[in-house]
Order: sequence, then structure tokens, then C-alpha cells
Amino acid sequence: MLFVVCMEMIMADTKRISYLDMARGIGMVLVVMGHVAYINPNLRQFITAFHMPLFFLISGILLEEKREEEKGYIGVVHKKLQSIMIPYMVFSLAYFILESTRIILKGLDEWNVVLRQLFQSCCLQGVSTLWFLPALFISELLFIGIRKNTNHVGTILVITTIVLGCYVLNNYEQLFYQYHGVSRQYRLLHDVCSMIIRNLFCAGFVCVGYYINRWLLKNMKKRIQEVSGIFICIVMAYLIITSGELTDLRFMQLGVLPVYMLGAVAGSMAIILLCKLLQELPIARLKRVLEFYGRNSLIIMVTHIDFRVLYISILIAQQIQNIVPSENLFCTLIVLLVFIIEIPLIWFTNRYLPFVLGKMKKNS
Repeated sequence: MLFVVCMEMIMADTKRISYLDMARGIGMVLVVMGHVAYINPNLRQFITAFHMPLFFLISGILLEEKREEEKGYIGVVHKKLQSIMIPYMVFSLAYFILESTRIILKGLDEWNVVLRQLFQSCCLQGVSTLWFLPALFISELLFIGIRKNTNHVGTILVITTIVLGCYVLNNYEQLFYQYHGVSRQYRLLHDVCSMIIRNLFCAGFVCVGYYINRWLLKNMKKRIQEVSGIFICIVMAYLIITSGELTDLRFMQLGVLPVYMLGAVAGSMAIILLCKLLQELPIARLKRVLEFYGRNSLIIMVTHIDFRVLYISILIAQQIQNIVPSENLFCTLIVLLVFIIEIPLIWFTNRYLPFVLGKMKKNS
């Protein structure tokens, strides 16, 4: 019943784009799976190759749909501050309070760790899953700023230059960190440098999403979507498997740049095209569930680890595994339980704490 009430409350917004919400929902399933320590390493390699770039591509698609570059830049900045950075600041503070409380209650001597995490929050490096929010904020504003002042060719050239520059700088910065990371001062410098490099790099995915929507998605016929989706999935699987490297956007573990970019874009597009097809099929319940979790992906992103949702899900799944000893069932149960436990968190946050999501009024 709570799930139904929560969905009805959120689904009242008719301005959303259904297939993008479904894509976000699938993306969150992949994010949670990627954080389950017990999943198959090959599956983790497959997931991490594109699950976070997916969200940046969706962001780029939405920027093009809403013609953000045609709006006043100050107004856009204010809107992004409210919808992205307010949640970042609120949940960063909550994380600091939770960690400090844990240390005090357990009598631990880990204040140096907490202080560094506080620094990471202040410098926009972000702790845990919160890194995503400042990366989204900076990459979106960077792309919009460039797009407002250049033509399409110029935008692509500038963003491509930024992506290549960030890739080169990242390789040097990580190599330097390996030799000097023992220094406390350099660890702090590393937090700032890696934040800047990562957040600028993510503008590349925003750009790809923008032009994919402008030049491809709006003009595709259904049958072309089906064929393209299958082809992209094959290309994605081939690139990821043959690359043989575990990639991670948060830590800028990218491997070979062309392989990483192609795999990330291909994987993301496979999800987006799949969801674009799903919205035409008579599977209303599945679509509503995916849309529900997609529309509340921010809440799930910032709570499933740091608010112990994943931990509690693992404990419950372990009890069931004692009765039915199956590794595949165990991992599946963990993911399912996370999304079940998230339902009351989503409802409570939207109903009573909308300000933590950057909303000035409660949903009715």
C-alpha cells in the first residue's frame, strides 16, 4: 500500500520523460549491483563500464530537450544549485554526523579519517556516492556555458579537447600520487586535483547525450531502434570483454580512452534505447516500477550505502541463504531487498523532507 501511495504521489508530475526515468531506474539497479561485494567479477566489470556514464548521458539528453542553453545562465546556475547542490550539502552533513556518532559510540580513534572526509565534502570531491552530485553540477554548467558561446562544431571540439586533456592529466596525477600519496599535504591536493579532472571529464558524456538526442533519438524509427539496440549491445559487450580492464568513473580508472568511451556510450545507449522501446509495450506495472525508482534515483543513490540499507539487505539475505544456499539467489535477494527497503525512505523524504532534495514545497 505504501508503495502504491508513494508512486501515485510522485507520478502526478506529467512533465517527466517516461523512458528516461525508466533508464534511470535500470541504472540504479546496476549501481546497487555494482556495490554488492559478492557478485561475479566479470559482471562487475561489465556494469562499472557504463552504469555511471549512463546518468550523465541522460543529463545531456534532458539539457537538449529543455533547451537549457537558450535560458539565462544565472537562472540555470540557480536552478542547478537548488536541485543538485542543496542535496549534496544536506547529505554530506548527514554523512559527517553519522560517522562522528559512530566513532563516539564505539570509542574509535578515527577522527583523522572523518576530517579528511569533511575536507573532501568541502572541496567537492564528495564522500561515498556523493561524488556524483558535484560532478553532475559542474559538467552540466560547463557544457551549457560552452554551448551558449559556440556553435555545434565548436562545442564538440572544445569538449573533446577538455576530455583528452583530462585523460592525460589524470594519468600523470595518478602516477604522481602513487609516489607521493604518503604525504598528508599531497593527499589533500590529490582530492582537489582528481575532483577537477573527473568533473570536467564528465562533461564529455553530457555532450554525447546532448547530441545523441539532437541528431539520433528524435529522428529514429521504432524498427531502427530495435536493430540499433541489439547492435550496440554486441559492440558494448565486445569492447568491454576484450579490454580486460576494470573501469571506474569515480576513481578515474579508465584504461584505454577510446575503448572506455565507446563501451560506456554503447552500454548507456543500449539501456536508453531499450527503455524507449519499453514505453511502447503493454507492460504498465513494470514501467511504473522502473519510473518510480528512476524518479527517485537521487534518494537511492545517496542512501543505499551510507544509511545502511545495503548492509541490512545483506544481513537479511544471509539468513535466507542459510535455508536456501544459492549464491545467485543471495545476490539477487540483496538487490531486491535494497529497493524494497528504499520505498519507505523515498516516501518519507518526499512527503516530509522535500527540502533535502532541493524542493521548496512538499509534494501533495
